[in-house]
Amino acid sequence: MNSLPERWALPGRKLSLLVLALFVSAAYLYAFPQANLIYPAVVLMHAFGGVVALLFLLPWLLRNFRQLSWAARLAWLVLLAGGVPGLVLLKIGTRHSHYQWLYWHMGISVLAGALLLSVWASRRGWLTAGVFPRLARVATCFVLLAGLGALAHSCRNAQWSSRARIQNPHLPAATMDQEGDGANGPFFPSSAQVAGGGKIPSKYFM
Repeated sequence: MNSLPERWALPGRKLSLLVLALFVSAAYLYAFPQANLIYPAVVLMHAFGGVVALLFLLPWLLRNFRQLSWAARLAWLVLLAGGVPGLVLLKIGTRHSHYQWLYWHMGISVLAGALLLSVWASRRGWLTAGVFPRLARVATCFVLLAGLGALAHSCRNAQWSSRARIQNPHLPAATMDQEGDGANGPFFPSSAQVAGGGKIPSKYFM
């Protein structure tokens, strides 16, 4: 099969940027889970953007499927397959009992990302002459995505480990006065502490 003209190797610029934004937001959601307003906003953006991308990508792919190279066909089909578990998650939610759908969504989408990266590299003329250079290009893309995944996993674990860390003293306190905030603490003789040395706000109990 003849190679696809460069202008058809990837969809329109806006759709390509949307797909890139989905991968960037997914990396953020996995690597930096946080209890703030930004995180759920990115979740909503990722979900909405994923639906929009599928709605635009499917008709584009049907129109141009025969013109695509086999590598581009495979990459976009895998991306569509990765979107199916995402749609299921929008319906059933992401409770722990449904995490297998989340893992399928993540795994297939990462595979699609590596294939799309290989197609993009091919458009730039990187390792395109011969079978072995092409295989090397695809393998390099997989290794790169695997490395980024490992880095995101490391950031995720490091963040939670540092926040949920309990540091015990090397030696036990000799008296009760040396525990918590000491004898002048607001909760003495309890060793309970509040960040900043203050009291527990009353609204916490409401």
